[in-house]
Amino acid sequence: MKYWWLNLLLLSVTIGPVGAEPYLWPTNASRLITSTFGEYREGHLHSGIDIKTWARIGYRVFAVADGYVWRVRVSPYGYGKGLYLKLDDGRFAVYGHLARFNSRIDELILREQKKLGGYSVDLYLEKDELRVRRWEIVAFTGQTGAKVPHLHFEIRDSLQNPLNPLTLGFTIEDTISPVFTQIAFTPVDTSFRANGSYQLKIYDLVRKGPNHFLLPDTVSLWGRAGLAISGYDQAQGRFNRFSVYRLLLFVDGEEIFRSGYESFPFSKTKMVNLDRDYRLIRIYDETFQRLFIARGNQLPFYDQRLSGILDPESLSPGIHEFRVQAEDICGNLATLNGVFRMSEPNPGMDTDITYFDGSGVIEENLPENESVLMVKKTFYDDYLSLEVTSQEPLSEAPVLRVEAENGNMFIRAKMIDDTHFIAKIPLSEGMGNYLDLLVVGVNHDGKVGAYSERTPIFPIPVNGGGLVAAEGGDFWVEFDGHSLYQILYVRLKEMDPPRDDPQKFVGSLFKVDPFDVPLKDKVRVAFRCPKDEKNPVQLGVYYLDSKRGWTFLGNDFDFDTGTLLALSPSLETFALIRDTEGPILSQTLPRPGATIPTLRPYIEVAIRDDGSGVDHRSIQVSLDGHRLIPAYDPERERLFYRVRKNLKRTRHLLNVRAADRCGNVSELEGWFVIQ
Repeated sequence: MKYWWLNLLLLSVTIGPVGAEPYLWPTNASRLITSTFGEYREGHLHSGIDIKTWARIGYRVFAVADGYVWRVRVSPYGYGKGLYLKLDDGRFAVYGHLARFNSRIDELILREQKKLGGYSVDLYLEKDELRVRRWEIVAFTGQTGAKVPHLHFEIRDSLQNPLNPLTLGFTIEDTISPVFTQIAFTPVDTSFRANGSYQLKIYDLVRKGPNHFLLPDTVSLWGRAGLAISGYDQAQGRFNRFSVYRLLLFVDGEEIFRSGYESFPFSKTKMVNLDRDYRLIRIYDETFQRLFIARGNQLPFYDQRLSGILDPESLSPGIHEFRVQAEDICGNLATLNGVFRMSEPNPGMDTDITYFDGSGVIEENLPENESVLMVKKTFYDDYLSLEVTSQEPLSEAPVLRVEAENGNMFIRAKMIDDTHFIAKIPLSEGMGNYLDLLVVGVNHDGKVGAYSERTPIFPIPVNGGGLVAAEGGDFWVEFDGHSLYQILYVRLKEMDPPRDDPQKFVGSLFKVDPFDVPLKDKVRVAFRCPKDEKNPVQLGVYYLDSKRGWTFLGNDFDFDTGTLLALSPSLETFALIRDTEGPILSQTLPRPGATIPTLRPYIEVAIRDDGSGVDHRSIQVSLDGHRLIPAYDPERERLFYRVRKNLKRTRHLLNVRAADRCGNVSELEGWFVIQ
């Protein structure tokens, strides 16, 4: 600490844009980052950098330049305690997950909290009402709104668009090249086939050197395909893995795709699900960065002249070499080399699908109870992929009859061998609300095998919106005209609730697909409340999260229609669940009945709810009858309060009251003694 001034000098002189007073590194915690700009977060892009604070709180946070306090926000969620400075150069500096502000800002927040009677504050200040100077300590690092302590830091332009701080002089030490781990070949439209399959293909990569990787297989492609890459970047001094800053794709030496994460508007942040491959995230829980511009993607990361699509219309049949180049913010490079074989382009109609008039299709004497055919279905954006397996060798590839409202299609499957076959069915808006599939195969003895299934399917146009409802009208999903990036073929399946806890489920579960296609905006999910329900406020709309289990979405009750409504950002398995138990409360500090010496104790209460979740607006805490305004941390499931004035040496009574989001109330009464 003797040479603290030297540390601050190093913070300043090692960074900053040329020709202007340099920005100051925002904290004395470290010069190490744990997350970088543009990384994937569920439903949005990471809009800044996260700076390592060694799992501790209380490091100093500095104004990076002269300016004034523009906004201060305190919330249990998001950035927790967040500070927004308007800098004199017109940009904004944003600091998140703070433990506390400096005394001037803290006083403003305390007054506003007393005025509002609650913890959450969103305060905008007048220009120059509270000036700050470069080097000034404006706050201290913490973990409010976060799972672990760190400092989230952003620079935004004058229109509040996030900018990559690492391109603005906030430099880090990094001599480590990015790493490639896997590559995916994914369908762009119905023409796609890779290595004899209509399904996407993922391949592991081989490391051939410190910054050189190889795809050892030659991939055969038919139709239009896109590449997606899984990999990461690292830097000195930490084990955290970051997303790659810049990606380039070359085919036969010609650049066909380029992306770089420098800035984006908040209005486009949801398009992270188009920049990354959403299907791979949902199915495999792996993040792949696309090397092509997907339909509907309006993010500004790309050279729009380079689509990145591997298209047989522009690539001649035969062998093609490709190279992927990854670059981090410090210029460290890694390359991936591979080879693919492009098949002949499809002339006119998609000849990868063998259509015929249906003559000779056997429909008589089909087996009624037993089938020698098994069919695995996989839906993609605009086609259905089928893998047909026969228990016995077939004399020829099976025939598919596809019946929909717009007529019948007869398709001949393609043979992999005499027991394995593939086929695909193009989807169209005119198909109506169902798809009847019949698959017929004949073995060498003339024995007929068949598979049949009806699949309800609801085409939702891009701009028209629509309603998908279950039979009986007890459940529906509503899409408005802004919900979709592309036409969506929705499937709906009603299921029985789990047997282990039937009392909490009200009615059936409803699985809504495609769960692996991103939505542009939220959809409205509705359950009709049972007519004999006496307490509808205890009901909520939930979805099944693969990691968290049943998760509360909402419970807006429409008394006119008797329906419970919620908004969902994705298609999931939904249920109507009853919550009858309030939050669980327990006094942790001071321990119940404890005798303590301090006159200004630190009060901590554990609070959690295993159903609909704590309604933070309902929390009420009092000490000896006087209202307190505690901080609420939902990540750590705690209420915190530091007594600011000396208490008397006597017995003190603590009261806590909280409700969940279904209105169930819990109360806690505790006490401690100051001696």
